[in-house]
Amino acid sequence: MCNTPPSQPTTSDTGDRTQEHPSSSPPSSTPTEEDPSSSPAKSPLSTDPWRIQYCIEKERLSAPAESKPSALLFFTECPTKYVKESRSTLRKITRNYPHDALFGTARERKVQLRQIAVTFSQIWNRALIEKSWERMGQDHQGYLEFQPQEMKMQLQRHHVPGTLFFAPEAGDMSIMDPSPIPPDVCYRLVDAKGQDFVRCHNLYDLRRTVEIGDGQSEASIKGIDGDEITFKIAGEKQIRIEGKGMPKDWEGTKRGDLIVELLIH
Repeated sequence: MCNTPPSQPTTSDTGDRTQEHPSSSPPSSTPTEEDPSSSPAKSPLSTDPWRIQYCIEKERLSAPAESKPSALLFFTECPTKYVKESRSTLRKITRNYPHDALFGTARERKVQLRQIAVTFSQIWNRALIEKSWERMGQDHQGYLEFQPQEMKMQLQRHHVPGTLFFAPEAGDMSIMDPSPIPPDVCYRLVDAKGQDFVRCHNLYDLRRTVEIGDGQSEASIKGIDGDEITFKIAGEKQIRIEGKGMPKDWEGTKRGDLIVELLIH
């Protein structure tokens, strides 16, 4: 079972709880029926979808080695032209993960690699992204058949470019690949282009350019969380605002910095 860190109470957290009352009766050796009011209250389980998905993903990555492939063969179009990644190879696509989180002792699997572009606000707000497509497959007589597929990707605040989302056996079958098992589909997270912010090299710091007027002493912008950030200029060309960058943990309590570059017009 996944243990989540404590959080502020939600609607499901604030229900009536029975308090334990000390008994004024003397001890007795005669068994008595337990009074429900004397039992400690149990902490309710969180039903936030993002928390549930976090636990599911954590359990998937910690599954036994025999349930994980020994290698992943990534391709984009042609299944015979792939990039192999495993415990012993140079890893670029899977570099964000410890090798034992993705690789085990089961047979290697082919993976149809796609990209999913998301904004910083979507990551902060833990957006749920749905994708649907038609997979080229075969019916029971071997004829070509288009089969509907769908996938839901739950973003978490600690997600960074390179985070992977897998849909088992949801890829296209190909006449160039004799395997009767369809490949997996994997969406790889990338930063959406055209945002007000850009990510710095350390992944958690953000950078933004702000135009100001000559002699202006104060400016305001909205952060990725929607909060307004007001800062003094004081003749600076670059300002670092601590704790307003991307989250470093899944709760979003630890964050990188926001670097504001000032452009005088």
